[in-house]
Amino acid sequence: MAGQPAADAVPARFLPCAGTDHARRFVPVPGEFGGLAPLFIDGQANLSLETYRFFFSDLIYAEIFLRSFLVAAATTLVCLVLAYPLALTIAHSPKRHRDLLVLLVILPFASNFLIRIYAWIILLGPANLLYTPFAVIAGMVYVHLPFMILPLYTNLEKHDPALLEAAQDPAPGR
Repeated sequence: MAGQPAADAVPARFLPCAGTDHARRFVPVPGEFGGLAPLFIDGQANLSLETYRFFFSDLIYAEIFLRSFLVAAATTLVCLVLAYPLALTIAHSPKRHRDLLVLLVILPFASNFLIRIYAWIILLGPANLLYTPFAVIAGMVYVHLPFMILPLYTNLEKHDPALLEAAQDPAPGR
């Protein structure tokens, strides 16, 4: 063909997976380009008991899973401890202040996420806290705190104050 370049016009070192079987099928293989194994290959599920056996056979995977679970649990706990009093305060504040307080919770979403994280780098860097577990938890709490405050606030706002007052009455009917 006169209009198409020859196949060997591009050196093989510039072609990803050149000369391999999966290069012709365009099906990603596990780990290719830093990705994970696909869940479905040719319409069939790629999960099996072998996958779980491989995961639990090496202690490094269990350690990483446990560490991730602990970071998630700590983040959730810290978010709950910080968000519940704030959401309760917003829910019990006068209506004219409530909208402003909700706006202050939502306001960080108006700026770019990357810029906010760079601000944390500037804050934690001089204190030598940048690459510590504290920095990981602080960053995760900072990112997820509004997502804990807003649902708690919407739920607490719907509570009837008369029911809350009646619940505080000691032994009604005695």
